Amino acid sequence: MPQPIPDPLPRYLRVRQIVAPHGVLPISRSTFYAQVAAGKFPPGVRLTPGTTVWATSVILALADKPAS
Repeated sequence: MPQPIPDPLPRYLRVRQIVAPHGVLPISRSTFYAQVAAGKFPPGVRLTPGTTVWATSVILALADKPAS
């Protein structure tokens, strides 16, 4: 059976896809940015002056991590 070809490009999420009410993390946008500033969440990758994204794998790992 042939092996699937991995996606060569990583997938990214914008903040509105990460936070509540429609995102994978049940927190507000301001809480998310506060956690990034505190170093508890990783910084995003700035694409343009108004667009920052985070790797999907990193955000899903945060969603699977138990709250502390």
